[in-house]
Amino acid sequence: MVKHLDFITAALAEDLREKGDITSDTFIDKRIIDAVIIAKEEGVLSGVETIEKTFERLIEIYPEKHYQKPNITFFKENAERVKPQEVICRITGDARAILACERTILNILSHLSGVATLTSKFIEKVKGTKTKILDTRKTTPGMRESEKKATRDGGAENHRMGLFDMMLIKDNHIKTAGGIDNILKILKSKRRSINTKVEIEVSTLDELKKVLPCRFDRIMLDNFTPHMVREAIRMREEMDVDVEFELSGGVKLENIEEFARTGIEYISVGALTHSANGLDMSLEVERVYE
Repeated sequence: MVKHLDFITAALAEDLREKGDITSDTFIDKRIIDAVIIAKEEGVLSGVETIEKTFERLIEIYPEKHYQKPNITFFKENAERVKPQEVICRITGDARAILACERTILNILSHLSGVATLTSKFIEKVKGTKTKILDTRKTTPGMRESEKKATRDGGAENHRMGLFDMMLIKDNHIKTAGGIDNILKILKSKRRSINTKVEIEVSTLDELKKVLPCRFDRIMLDNFTPHMVREAIRMREEMDVDVEFELSGGVKLENIEEFARTGIEYISVGALTHSANGLDMSLEVERVYE
């Protein structure tokens, strides 16, 4: 079993190292503060649960600092849209703990909300069609589960979580295995031992024609044009094959609506996670208790 690496712990260790927050430790004693996290632009929220987890990890990895876990009151939830100057949560408690976690919390919350916000823009583009948006494995190392949750908060569906939970036969598999004919031969011989969904990638209509009769669970149309997608759907209907199509490659906000109007079932978009800008946020201290 592979042990999951906690990216929050890694982020705190990256920022604090062995010495911790030397500025707060020097100038701030045992003070209590009220602080709020505020959205500075409109977007969709994700990663709210990481705020409390960050404080918990801080206390775990720096017991010698005697940090106290602050109280958090949430006013917004994951998948909820926020507007500029809206308060996401109020944090009251140990000033040193809050300031030590400030940047880590904002970095994570901003990034995950940025993913959810970009995803929501793609979802808006395909409204009124049958197309569903999928994410991909193009995620930040160590943050896949949280980033995929963020795409769900934005309205998308998750593709496979990793190489372990769904079979996707891509171009490099096909090349390495000796070609598509050999892939189909191997698959036929091992079909009974396969207990997961199987998807195969095709890059031409000729390849599609070859794999359609093989009854895959899904076929990925790689870098197809809208015209090619329509032709693929026509071929599927003519051959009377019950299989889902997924488009991948070359999809942007500017052209996704045209692809969705073809009637394709799924469009996977790597940009949801690898190209999302962070949603601007800030943490502001509102009151200091002497």
